[in-house]
Amino acid sequence: MKIESYRLTNYGPYRDVTYEPGDARLCIIVGENGTGKTTLVSEALGHALFKDDRGSVNGGVRNGQTDSAVTVEWTMPDGSRMRAIRRRSLRGAGKSSADLQVRNGTGWTPVAEGDKEVPAAVRELLHMDAATFRTSVSLAQNDLRRFVDATSSKRKEVLAEIVVDPRFAPAAELASKRARELQAKTAADRDQAARLEARLAERPAVEERLAGHRADLEATAAHLAVQVEARGHLEQRLRSIDVELAAADAIAGQVASLEAERVAAVDAWRRASARITASELAMAHAQTALADEVYVAEAADSLPAMQAGLETLLGAERADRVLAHDIDVKRRELEASNREYSDTLSTHRARYEAARRHVDALAAAAAGTPVACEVCGYEHNAGADPAHLAAARVAFRELEGAEPKPPVGFAREQAALARLEARRRETGFDAERMVKLQADVRQVAATAARSEGMTAARATLERERAAIAEAEAEKAGLTARGTSIAGRIAELVAKAAEADPLRAERSRLAAEETQTRSAITELERSRTIGVQLVAREEAALEQLDAVAAERDALAASLEAVSLEAGRLRYLAGRFGLKGIPARVIEGVLPELTAYANEVLGELFGLRLELRATRASADGRSTIEALELVVTKDDVGEVELARASGGQGTAIALALALGLSRLNARRAGTAIRSLVIDEPEGLDVIRLKALGAYLRGLLHRGELDRAFVVSHTSELVEFGDRVDEVMAGPDGPELRQIA
Repeated sequence: MKIESYRLTNYGPYRDVTYEPGDARLCIIVGENGTGKTTLVSEALGHALFKDDRGSVNGGVRNGQTDSAVTVEWTMPDGSRMRAIRRRSLRGAGKSSADLQVRNGTGWTPVAEGDKEVPAAVRELLHMDAATFRTSVSLAQNDLRRFVDATSSKRKEVLAEIVVDPRFAPAAELASKRARELQAKTAADRDQAARLEARLAERPAVEERLAGHRADLEATAAHLAVQVEARGHLEQRLRSIDVELAAADAIAGQVASLEAERVAAVDAWRRASARITASELAMAHAQTALADEVYVAEAADSLPAMQAGLETLLGAERADRVLAHDIDVKRRELEASNREYSDTLSTHRARYEAARRHVDALAAAAAGTPVACEVCGYEHNAGADPAHLAAARVAFRELEGAEPKPPVGFAREQAALARLEARRRETGFDAERMVKLQADVRQVAATAARSEGMTAARATLERERAAIAEAEAEKAGLTARGTSIAGRIAELVAKAAEADPLRAERSRLAAEETQTRSAITELERSRTIGVQLVAREEAALEQLDAVAAERDALAASLEAVSLEAGRLRYLAGRFGLKGIPARVIEGVLPELTAYANEVLGELFGLRLELRATRASADGRSTIEALELVVTKDDVGEVELARASGGQGTAIALALALGLSRLNARRAGTAIRSLVIDEPEGLDVIRLKALGAYLRGLLHRGELDRAFVVSHTSELVEFGDRVDEVMAGPDGPELRQIA
């Protein structure tokens, strides 16, 4: 992996910057603290490849902006050009996206897409995760001492990720997981085997129940055969009796037919008797009608004279009705033409009557009687004023002589009305006499009408006498026929009575046959239950046979699984850190130690020893570990915790450079880039020694490209390219100075 370029858009403090080292191998980036040097080459690299963000997920977006993007391009050992692009948007709820692409002849082709998919693809491509990348490739300020300060087991894991075939760890995990699964399956199979053995202990009881059910089934079958045979005999005898009873039933049919014939004869006899009774009643009515024959003849003779008198009265009634109408019309006309005279006359008469009562009241008061006048409303005391009385009498006399006169013609109209009334009285119409005569005429007419019924009554007498004679003859014939039918019925009933013993026998046999059928039904139900019980126990035995087969197969499987689990545990141990990887690590420790001591010798004159084991606390055994032992020529071993800051930085750099060199020559990976961010604690001499050492590694071809970030100028003289990061009006600006 050779890093070719960076591009940052609205990322960290940068607005838009592109960094392309070109052909330079050792690239030095300098600038004041806080200007964004680390963001440019270290943080942007981890962000683009692994989404390795030290702060919050939104922390990389430039202040005041909503979208950021980082693009890193590199070349793989096979010459293919790759790039990783990571974007972050603060719009809405916020969203991250990423792409991993490879360049072909026409452009960029997707390799992986997605916020989580791209880091996974990068891990597969580079054979390391973000933590190992920070330990051996991108050495930031806080990561430089990560390998040194890690526990011995963690150091071993980091070293294993770099130098051990990456297939060992998943193989060990897979073997261990499979061994655990087989162990769990073995425990479950043993429990299942125990349960199967417990079930097989039930076999003797099942066999005993099966034998009992089979014996019961045989006894039930024998009893059922006896009952079926008995039912056959009963059914045969019942069929024989039914044949004999059929003949008796035929006689009963004849009897029923004769009974019906007899009933029909009796009904006919009763109908003949009813006709005789009806004819006698009709004759009685006819004789009653003939008894009034003389009276009816007299009514018929007097009816014409009475009808003539009634007709005369009806004519007088019509004339009276016409005169009454004319009188009424005349009165209305007289009243209409003299209405004003009538009203004036009525008013005058009312005043005349009031004056009269007023005079009477005053006269009574003058005579000594107190009176309340109902005309004037005053209370007149005894001895009223005579002048007042005299005035009242004068007014009264004036009213007597002033009565209104009728209008002209009034007397003539009244005379005409009087003549009409006189004519009506002269007609002498009597309404009561007319009503009585009408009633008499109706009564006589009804009596006279009966004359026609007299002839019908005489005919009825003759007809009913003949009908009675005919009905009497029919009754005599029906009586004789009924006597004959009764004799025949008696003969047949006596013959049918001979079948009564057979009926009693059949009733008894039918009851016995019903009981037999019930017994057979119960036995068949018992047999069905017995068959089911036998089938159930036989099925239970078959299940137990299957259980025995399953137990035998399980026993064989347990043995095979136990062998397989042991083999997998052995493989897990061999593929684990304490197995083959431990031997691989032990094999590269001398090389890593040589690389580290080469750097330490250049910088501090220290020596470093990496030990794969250490003694246990009790000193009786050794423990797998990766211990760091520092020695100094003049004092011997020095505790790592007591080393100075510069010495610690030198040891960390030495190990990091050693790991990087191991990484660079690892088969299948060849990550030949290195990023060192602010190697603090080194004085001027040691910084220059570091620069010279890095330049030597690059020019010998052990690394393809190295980036060193520093806020001092001691390393500038060793760089193939030097860039300075400076604060600008719109964010940091990158300027190449050498």
